[in-house]
Amino acid sequence: MILALDISLSGLGIAIIDELGKLVHGECIVTKPTNKKFNTRVMDSDHLRIKEISLRLKALHEQYSFKGIVAEVPPGGSQGARSATAMGLAKGAVWNFAAVMNLPFENYLPHEAKKATTGKMNASKEEVIQAVKKRWKDFEFPKAKKHLEAVCDACSAYMAAENNNLVLTLSI
Repeated sequence: MILALDISLSGLGIAIIDELGKLVHGECIVTKPTNKKFNTRVMDSDHLRIKEISLRLKALHEQYSFKGIVAEVPPGGSQGARSATAMGLAKGAVWNFAAVMNLPFENYLPHEAKKATTGKMNASKEEVIQAVKKRWKDFEFPKAKKHLEAVCDACSAYMAAENNNLVLTLSI
């Protein structure tokens, strides 16, 4: 089993693919900042969001026993300081999870994932979704647009990894 991710603090996309390439699970972990009326500091809210992601990844590992992780990870260049911080926190949470669980991890840039999925480096979200749905036509994808996009982006990370070291090694 391989865990494929679309890394984000607000909507982390998950796809779990078995040894035969069958998509067996897909979801989106949605985290939200703690309500300001509780007077929670941003750093405490971030901690709770990271904890939520980490605990869900742990539960999925216990359920599916995946042997490695592939992820679509933007190179940086966020629009603002808060966006860059949120992406850094999400990357750190996932990378730390992989390290603590002693799981191999490979990163793929969005254009690499799009190219592997659609044949085009500048494919639209809709083109990626259609290509992923065509590949795994028997899987019931989430209905909510944000969740669908996140799961499909995670699937595209798997497709980018398919002919590379991690997926080939773990498929043997």
